[in-house]
Amino acid sequence: MHRVLSRRVVALAAAVAVVAFAARGAAEDAPASAPRAIDEKEVEAVLREAGFPPVGEKTPFGYRVEQKRPEGVYFAHVATSPDGAYLWLTAPLEALPAGESSPRRALVELLAFNAGDGGAAFSLAKDRIHLMRAVDNRALTPALVALEIEAYFDLVRRTVSLWDPARWGPRPDTGEGGMR
Repeated sequence: MHRVLSRRVVALAAAVAVVAFAARGAAEDAPASAPRAIDEKEVEAVLREAGFPPVGEKTPFGYRVEQKRPEGVYFAHVATSPDGAYLWLTAPLEALPAGESSPRRALVELLAFNAGDGGAAFSLAKDRIHLMRAVDNRALTPALVALEIEAYFDLVRRTVSLWDPARWGPRPDTGEGGMR
């Protein structure tokens, strides 16, 4: 009985060793683009691999990426959130007209967009409209990052009537309150 038990123990130990070596080998052979959270130090390399090489040096807002499209050049800043849970895509879009109040209708439409669940929101900072999008950073690859950046640029294009004061149309002189 002792020999049968020791053979089983040896067989079990051998099976565990094979599984452990196979798992270790698979982890070492895993491609760099396996889904995972992107560390702040890896953002630049991931952007390059995604086909969006950063333009210039990293700023406090992250790395700037650009895409030329027929209607113009789109850009965004890409960075991880302070806790690393999200990859942030942000861009300052248009400045609000200096010295003028903004039409209430335009501001209500910006707020209505923010009330949606699209994962993006407009904000106002220093008299400029910004669009921010948070991307879950648990399982990203360079290919997914490229798709998220493309989707962000599409969102900028689709929402131009919300964030571009030139497209808000003439403001009727009704005494309508604005923001300033």
